[in-house]
Amino acid sequence: MDDYDEPITDEVFRECPKFRVLLLGKTGAGKTSLIKRAFNVNNIQESNLEPGVCNISDEIVSEENSHFIAHDSQGFEPGESKNFEIVKAFIAQRQAQPALKDQLHAIWHCIPVPHAGGRIFETGDENFHKFMVSIRIPVIVVFTQYDRLYNQIALKTDRAQVAEMNDAQIEQFLDNKTKEMFKGFVKDLREINPKLRCTPVSNVDRYCETYSEVISMTSNLVRDHVAKTAWYAAAVSQRADVDLKIEASIELGMKRYWRKLSTSNHFDGMTLRFCFEQIQREVIDVWNFNDVDKILTSNGFMAMILRLVYDLSTPSPSNAVLGSSQELDKIKDVLDALTGNPVAESTPPDPVKIGLLNWLSGVYQKKTLSPSTLCTLMGFIVDLTMTLERLFWNAFRKGVHSLTMHEVQTAYGEYYRSDERARVHQEIRNYAASRGHKPKGPDDAEIEVKRLIGTYRLVESRQPQWDVVSSNLEEREADCWANCRII
Repeated sequence: MDDYDEPITDEVFRECPKFRVLLLGKTGAGKTSLIKRAFNVNNIQESNLEPGVCNISDEIVSEENSHFIAHDSQGFEPGESKNFEIVKAFIAQRQAQPALKDQLHAIWHCIPVPHAGGRIFETGDENFHKFMVSIRIPVIVVFTQYDRLYNQIALKTDRAQVAEMNDAQIEQFLDNKTKEMFKGFVKDLREINPKLRCTPVSNVDRYCETYSEVISMTSNLVRDHVAKTAWYAAAVSQRADVDLKIEASIELGMKRYWRKLSTSNHFDGMTLRFCFEQIQREVIDVWNFNDVDKILTSNGFMAMILRLVYDLSTPSPSNAVLGSSQELDKIKDVLDALTGNPVAESTPPDPVKIGLLNWLSGVYQKKTLSPSTLCTLMGFIVDLTMTLERLFWNAFRKGVHSLTMHEVQTAYGEYYRSDERARVHQEIRNYAASRGHKPKGPDDAEIEVKRLIGTYRLVESRQPQWDVVSSNLEEREADCWANCRII
């Protein structure tokens, strides 16, 4: 069994445990906010907290997220070349490192959105991006304070243009104008470097999704130009892009435990509990929640997921329904007993606990794998992923940095009661029934798992509910600059 104890995530983390990123930009450009939003941390550890002073070699880390390292560099001042040479030397030094974990994986160049007619780049910025044309390190120009651009346009908008519009139409009108002006910035930058990638961000709630675009753009470039393992590190470290979490979870799962799910050599001869534990750990490793109390690796959380899938453990779902929430305690008691924790004996013996114990102690036999075993493994992967997605969105909306049992129970309860769960389980049963007791063709169970996740995800949750915006332009003008936040 020792050959199976190490998850694939441990292998990945040995090669590249942390995503390493360099941030460029002047003081007040939004570098600290970008770190905190991208990696969802409150506190970062810096060797020098004096404003405007930094050492590019220092590693900026956080106890709340152990999977990233940031380096900070001051911006390029007009007529000053010293920092430009420091940055070039640092990049060269990191490029020369033999180990992927010590190399630089990406660069975020933070530039505050300029005022209308203002200069986007200083000469030093332009020289840097010309220099980076020949360097295979992804560079993303991150325009911070994007809300200020929106506010500038709102202030200059003629009331007559929006007099006949309702709130939603005004909002759309101003958004379109903002996007048009931003495209102009990007066009100007592409004249310096045609391959330059740019994206805006803002700390204002209505633009909270902009940080996921930074992550998406970065991860795609890292995958294409750095290394696949660095892409995994980026996916694990970030806490802004739920799509990337799911994509990385699927890709890592298919490297070993999800592949050939109905004829798995990795699971052959192992108990069902062991199979569940291996899948759970790998998936949770990728999501990388700040789980100080280790809720997601506890028997309590495992009990929640097992309760979700238990109806798939028999041919008839009505024979395996764990109805009341008290049944969670029974599942946890069984798990505690299996992991060596003392549990009070029930008198007389509880038939539910006996059934659960027999189920979890059952052995995966690939030559005689039953449809119900295949169903529970498929259901476990999908249900775990769906629950974690809901947990991500709930934490994201509320600005939760450290998980509590309340958020976990809420996400579990939402999925347990959802129509999606019922449909997922029915489709899993249909798939297993179509295969019969013995595989009749290629083992494509992992493909079906991937399809189910893609079909029943909470894609509508990508659209957070923004506050209603007033259609009174005078009120809008008065609030514009008051609502700006300097990132």
